Amino acid sequence: MTTQTIRNGTSIEVVIPTGQTLKVVAVSGTYNASVVRGTGIGTTLSTLATGASYGPYAYDSVVRLVSSDASEIDFDVAVTPVVGSDTEPKFAFDSTGAVTGLVGPGGVDVPLAITLGVVGNRCSIPTGHTSASNAQMMSRTKHTAMDSVTKLKIAYANFWADVGVESTPGASTTYTAGIEYPIGTVTAVTFSNGSNTGVATDGSIITSDWVNITIPRGATFFVRTWQSNSTGVVWVARRSLANQAGVVPTSGEWHTIGLTTTDYTKAATNVNNGSTSNSFVPLAILGYTKRPSFLIVGDSRSSPAATNETIPNSVGATGEVERSIAKGYGSINASDPGETLLGVSTTSFTRRLPLANWCTHIIIDLGINDFTAGKTSTQAVTYLNTICDLLPGKSIFACTVSPKSASTDSWTTTVNQTADATSNANRIAYNGIMRTNPPPKISATFDVADQTESSRDSGLWRVNGAANGYTLDGLHGNSTANAAIETSQIFSAVQFF
Repeated sequence: MTTQTIRNGTSIEVVIPTGQTLKVVAVSGTYNASVVRGTGIGTTLSTLATGASYGPYAYDSVVRLVSSDASEIDFDVAVTPVVGSDTEPKFAFDSTGAVTGLVGPGGVDVPLAITLGVVGNRCSIPTGHTSASNAQMMSRTKHTAMDSVTKLKIAYANFWADVGVESTPGASTTYTAGIEYPIGTVTAVTFSNGSNTGVATDGSIITSDWVNITIPRGATFFVRTWQSNSTGVVWVARRSLANQAGVVPTSGEWHTIGLTTTDYTKAATNVNNGSTSNSFVPLAILGYTKRPSFLIVGDSRSSPAATNETIPNSVGATGEVERSIAKGYGSINASDPGETLLGVSTTSFTRRLPLANWCTHIIIDLGINDFTAGKTSTQAVTYLNTICDLLPGKSIFACTVSPKSASTDSWTTTVNQTADATSNANRIAYNGIMRTNPPPKISATFDVADQTESSRDSGLWRVNGAANGYTLDGLHGNSTANAAIETSQIFSAVQFF
């Protein structure tokens, strides 16, 4: 291998064959290095480094290098690697003369890593549909900017997913929207080159025009959305931070729903909340960014519609995955209760699959519904490989599967729990594969089960001495369980940049 180069916030996954070494030199800036496959998977090798050698490795391994802004990082892989730097900046141009990237050694283009991605958190697919008596809904939902933006777009979905099935309301939905930032100041959102309203046909996704608004990274803002559909509106079950009906809650998030509701998308008017748990959030909040953004593909354990989690984290996120991801990255939660690896690998994810175009990373938190249906660990890995093939060019991560058990004392102790006989053996086998030998297209495995299981492969939920300490039903983790996953920082151990 000859010297290769990454620059200015770009990254690369470098394959290191058995017996060889990776040598890295930062001509300018710094880099991070982490093992994403093979020996030492999940290990952070260097942070903000300026140069080092890694290896030799006893087995084939893959190391991800991530360059800082304003940098040139040169590297070579060999038994005795030699790095020869090409430090003269060379640029690639499009037909108009605009710079589209940098040209590395050997004339290989290194594109500038600025793409249209998700720049806000708490975005989600709808997970339910009301009736015609609830034909209109007004929502004010709370989000955090995950990058500094000067303009953004809002996307909405006129379909929902539940029990592993994507469904449509049977009619078009009309939307109006506004962005509230700073608090009390509303900027209008338009659609279709300036129209105050947007119309999403049955089963489609609608994206707004660009909204010129400056929001710094880390700032809280609200999205105001009004929707109308003659058959009833779609919504996100249990996504709301509005924890008390009849008031404007401390979170600032509120929702009203009925046959008719007033449109407050263009004014900073707040009204008493009319729904304590269900809401309607954007499918995506989009902008140009160099930061990672995530598509979460899960079942009820990751879905906002999960029934057993009543206390969200500091940014309003719930679930096994989103609690960790939404604190630092833009994301779309595409999970739905009842989803399976088999379903996503075949036909149940058809309308959601294009959402990956807005995301750099995919996290798959599935499996328990496959195993309770009698699927084997071998089948589950086959389905996972098929899902990876549906997502070319993406960094894909998977999770181990938390247990399912029965209890005679409300999961107060482990001695009175019984592991689920249908799912547990294949769940254990699958988790073992994902820990030690995941499919080649899986960049890393997040060991969720080690945070929720009483001990590895026990098939029993962790306990804390209280009734329903980690679960209310033996299938879903509650707020305590999912907070334990979050505080374990298993998602922070991987370098996403």
